[in-house]
Order: sequence, then structure tokens, then C-alpha cells
Amino acid sequence: MEQVERGVIEACQQGRVEQFKVLYDHYKDFVYNLSYRFTLHEEQAEDLTQNIFITVYKTIKSFRFQADFSTWLYRLSLNQLINDKKKTGVFSKLEENEAGLERKSIGSFQDYEAGLENREKVRLLLKPLMPEEKILLILKEAYEMEYEKIADLLQIAPGTVKSKIHRIKERIRKTMKNLLAEEPIR
Repeated sequence: MEQVERGVIEACQQGRVEQFKVLYDHYKDFVYNLSYRFTLHEEQAEDLTQNIFITVYKTIKSFRFQADFSTWLYRLSLNQLINDKKKTGVFSKLEENEAGLERKSIGSFQDYEAGLENREKVRLLLKPLMPEEKILLILKEAYEMEYEKIADLLQIAPGTVKSKIHRIKERIRKTMKNLLAEEPIR
């Protein structure tokens, strides 16, 4: 991920709102995508994205340039997502965002139906995971991060990251096997 210039961050730390907009515009898609992968719900991801950037605005003075800003933002975002999960259980909400579905281009009703079915299967596979496990899986699979980068980001050993991800994938494989065994043959 390309970094914003140091001067933009320093200006944000001095309270210059116009520079915070530059920062927001640069990183909003990253934060939204991370939030969406946790919730699988557009409206909740939008709300979480806004909350994360409010926290960034309030805490940016604590950023010390000892790591990349994107690493700091990852950590802050992940912590906020975990905290919101603990407070509200937001990751377990099942409502569909009809407005969001209407905004997307959908080829046919069969495509729409298949997409909803796949989304439900993904939700069922991810539902039993703890927030920390979701983080590991999302960073590895969705963001294709290396074990070392995840370890650095979460401040744990690379071997621990690798073994935890392996165990998570094994549990998901077993769950998938059980789901497939329960599906009727068409």
C-alpha cells in the first residue's frame, strides 16, 4: 500500500482538517474493505469505517513515525473492530442490506440467488471464529499478507501466526465437510 507523505500526517497531527481529508481519501477504501470482510454487511462496514476514522482523528497525535502509517492504521482498525464486536456483537448480525444489493449490478436472478447462497455459506464458516481468528484469516487470505508481515502487525511470532492459521483452516475444512454432507443432492 502506497504511503501518504509525512507532511500530510504531520499536518493532521497539528489539527489541519483539510489534510485529514487527504489522509481519509487515501485510506478510506482500505479501512472499508477490512470492515466489510469482518461484517459481510455494507451498512455496518460503512459505520465501522466512520468510527475508525473518528478514532484516527482523535489519536493521530500518538503516531510517532516508528512504523509505516498503514501499519499503525491496520492495528488501530483491527483493535476497533474487535472492540466493537465485543461491545455490540456487530459481526453476528444477519440482516441483508437490500439497498446495497440494489446498487450492485446483478446479471440474472440465478446469479443473484447463487451470490446470496455463497454469502450465507461464507457467513456460516466464519461465524464460529473468534474475532482474532477472523483477523488472521482475513489478513492472510483476503489481503494475501506474508506470515512475517502479519506477525509484525499483530506483534506475535511468525511461527505462531502460521500454526494458528493452519488450525483455523483445518476447522473450516471440517465445517465445510459437514455442510457438504448435509446438502441435498440436486
